[in-house]
Amino acid sequence: MVRIKCCLAMLVLAPVVCLKIEAQAIPAQGLLSGYFPSFCRAAVFPVSSCELVVFLDGGRRTSIKLPLRLEFFTFAGGGRDAYALAAGIIQRINKEPACVRRVDFNPVRLTTVACPAGLVGAFAFTVSSDETRVLISGQIRNANVAGCGVFDIRLADGATRQILNAGSCQSYNFEHSWTSLSLSPDSSQGVAVRGNRLLLFHLNSAATRVIAEGIEQAEWSPDGRWIAALDTHGRTELIDVGDFKTKRTLMRSSVQWSPDSRYLLRVKVCRPQIAVNPVMTIEALDISTGQALTIESSRCTVDNGATGWISKGSAQ
Repeated sequence: MVRIKCCLAMLVLAPVVCLKIEAQAIPAQGLLSGYFPSFCRAAVFPVSSCELVVFLDGGRRTSIKLPLRLEFFTFAGGGRDAYALAAGIIQRINKEPACVRRVDFNPVRLTTVACPAGLVGAFAFTVSSDETRVLISGQIRNANVAGCGVFDIRLADGATRQILNAGSCQSYNFEHSWTSLSLSPDSSQGVAVRGNRLLLFHLNSAATRVIAEGIEQAEWSPDGRWIAALDTHGRTELIDVGDFKTKRTLMRSSVQWSPDSRYLLRVKVCRPQIAVNPVMTIEALDISTGQALTIESSRCTVDNGATGWISKGSAQ
């Protein structure tokens, strides 16, 4: 294991909130209670902001303006907040440190929680369910270490350790990196995808094993019972964590679990296309029935960006 320190900074930006309620002709069928699907639309470069659109029940929509550039973005805390990682070319050009920031939705507030020393590139990241640590797939290079792989960063003190080693950094690009990361609810185990192989790893030991092949991305369910894995054929495999064998196969999804582990978020391309770039509709895939339920207020309004679930208290 490689242990390094990361610098910590605390920076709180002034709240910037833009709320907009729009009436829709068709209600959202009351599908969800207490949480709603959402979509973060990036502003046109070089503007450093994105619009978080939340698709509420009753056909309503709320939008929240977030003052950040959309690079790596993941929802956390059961939809109460999110985390963003800025570790792209803009940071390198401006010689800015790569930092992890917590994004509170209500009121909007950005807090820098960690700036891993020497992080020069990233391909994926995730946050634990208790929001005490983040995992980053990337490259760290400083006076003490030059390593590529997956790093565990403890937010309380910034302690950083390498938990998966990719070997030589010369060939560690997106194609050869771990491009999907997810932790179990108790943060004792995790899954990572590299080369279409789903790897199970333990955070407190060096034990790893491949539990599935032909996988593009995966996410552990909040209740700890399932791993949803999107395979290379566009199907969602539900893997039982009791024996790590596939129990059910569902239609394609974004493998993003609702806070109660009942639904997987799914986006469906609208036909015929009404724009140059694909526009989509959000659906909630019920894992018990296998049926996809349409969120009507999102119909043909979603394009490229980050999707996820947001809690009712944070959306209204």
